[in-house]
Amino acid sequence: MSVVDVWVLGVDALARDGVLAAYDGLLSPDERARRDGFRHDTDRRAYVAAHGLVRTALSRRSPATAPADWLFRTTSHGRPDVDGDGPAARLRFNVAHTRAAVACVVADTVDCGVDVEDVTRPADVDLLARGTLTPDERRAVTTAPAHETNVEFFRHWTLKEAYAKARGLGMSVPFDRCGFALDGDAIRLVPHPSLDDDVAAWRFEQWRQGTVVVAVAVRAEDGDPHEIVLHGEPP
Repeated sequence: MSVVDVWVLGVDALARDGVLAAYDGLLSPDERARRDGFRHDTDRRAYVAAHGLVRTALSRRSPATAPADWLFRTTSHGRPDVDGDGPAARLRFNVAHTRAAVACVVADTVDCGVDVEDVTRPADVDLLARGTLTPDERRAVTTAPAHETNVEFFRHWTLKEAYAKARGLGMSVPFDRCGFALDGDAIRLVPHPSLDDDVAAWRFEQWRQGTVVVAVAVRAEDGDPHEIVLHGEPP
């Protein structure tokens, strides 16, 4: 059984512990330029947290490459991948962040995706649901208790994001044709036939931590069920 590592970290905690400053020193010139392009400090901090976490998480899996030495490329659909030809090129990763939290998933060879959303952020759930949820999902959201409506919506949304990112297709995946049936902790993909995917090939996990919901999608390989390990401390 292969291990898939997932980190979910608070940006404020990283700043207090001095980790964010260390992450800042790991960024490439291009990453520093993008960091400096943000107008708000909260956005700069979240960007540094996300990219520093990716670098240190990859080095935890492949210590021969220092965190500052990783090179990346972007696919035609915008998914970041490790750039190179060595053994470390087998690693797959994905990252997501809000202003307050950052999430990263790292796996050996298998496609993976992650998303994190703050359930307290203002959102027109009715409007968003009409364009992104299947009829069954909309029913689940509209019948949820009023104080859980946002949570229920973002549970579905984060799973869709994680799945689309794991497939490497980004927003080209039609979210209203990519459904999820949620029964407690059990998560089942219910795709439209046009998505042409094997439901049995995917494993999903989801967590609620404070005000954020995190979802992970991992493609199984040769029936390997994977052990998904959640970490709450920096790698």
